[in-house]
Amino acid sequence: MVSFIVDLLIKISEILNIVGVAIIVLGLGYSLYHFFAEFTWKKSPHHNWNLAKLRIEIGSSIVLGMDFMVSADVITSIILPGYWEIGQLAILVTIRIILSYFLNQELQALTDHKHT
Repeated sequence: MVSFIVDLLIKISEILNIVGVAIIVLGLGYSLYHFFAEFTWKKSPHHNWNLAKLRIEIGSSIVLGMDFMVSADVITSIILPGYWEIGQLAILVTIRIILSYFLNQELQALTDHKHT
């Protein structure tokens, strides 16, 4: 029974990592498609490149994808209780949390600037 639960948690962790990467890749693709479609469909010579909107969309998908990856790392640390694995995961989680924090700060600043 314990082996089944450990195997299930390993699969869940792998799925969460895959979902996190997929969210980042699909979000990047969607954002770039949206940006270039808007740029090519509007024939105005004074078209304003909306880079802030692009950065917000890409940043949001990165933050969401990284949240899934952090949750997968937490599950993995529960499964593999060795000191070396926990140390590696602690470093990875810390780096991802710091990146998410600063991305959220930048996205908030862009969103606030966009509304003013």
